[in-house]
Amino acid sequence: MPEEQPKSVDELMSIRDVEPIDLPDGDVGEGLQFKTNRGDFAAILHRAPDADQAVIWVCGARGGFGGPGPGTYARMAEKFTGEGITSLRLDYRYANDVFECALDLLAGVAYL
Repeated sequence: MPEEQPKSVDELMSIRDVEPIDLPDGDVGEGLQFKTNRGDFAAILHRAPDADQAVIWVCGARGGFGGPGPGTYARMAEKFTGEGITSLRLDYRYANDVFECALDLLAGVAYL
């Protein structure tokens, strides 16, 4: 029986569309909904004009947008935007599933 060949990243996770969404109350940035072949996930973009650098902020096993302390990633993202660096704060589809979280992260990288 032949071994199954590893799939490409595009076969594992592909972005079908990115749509604007409302932000959580009190948050700043641009709300986005990523539509993928594996399900949808939300993100918040902090766009720096003419940026050629970017950072992706992801939380731990629980997911979410906040970071290690309330509002930490939002504050850092806004600070980076002021320095010409775009930020994408990403909320996993399936927090605490390392494989699926890694695919969400790769989709964020592809978007940026």
